[in-house]
Amino acid sequence: MSRFFSSVARDFILLTGAILMAGLSVAKLRPFHDVFHLPESPLDRSHPTSAPAFLFLQAVEREIPPGESVTLITEPRDPGRETALFGMSVALLPGQTLLPSSQWSAFTPELSAGAHYLIVLGSRPDSPPGTLIYEDSRGSVWKRALR
Repeated sequence: MSRFFSSVARDFILLTGAILMAGLSVAKLRPFHDVFHLPESPLDRSHPTSAPAFLFLQAVEREIPPGESVTLITEPRDPGRETALFGMSVALLPGQTLLPSSQWSAFTPELSAGAHYLIVLGSRPDSPPGTLIYEDSRGSVWKRALR
């Protein structure tokens, strides 16, 4: 009789533990809506602050003719973010020649000065850097007149 109770007690403890672990796992899941909602970009869930930049670069890719030189800045200027966004722009603007506005979190105006097109992520610059080609709430694209 005591053998029966020990196996029932053991089974009860194991079942209780399994139920608790399953409950904790379910509690860690994303909200039901998020599980079945497709993200707009690959960065929506892993790096949501960069997702708008990703979508903007996808949108402007068709606005810049292939083979043109392009540089990208943020407004307000942030050399660390511009360095990171340069890497993203290399992948999302494959037909263009990309010139970094920042490298290793330091501004590089000597490298970006020769770009025919300027992509501005964020608000519109105080003084227009050229002819406005494209604009939406995430940023703008400018064709620059080089000297």
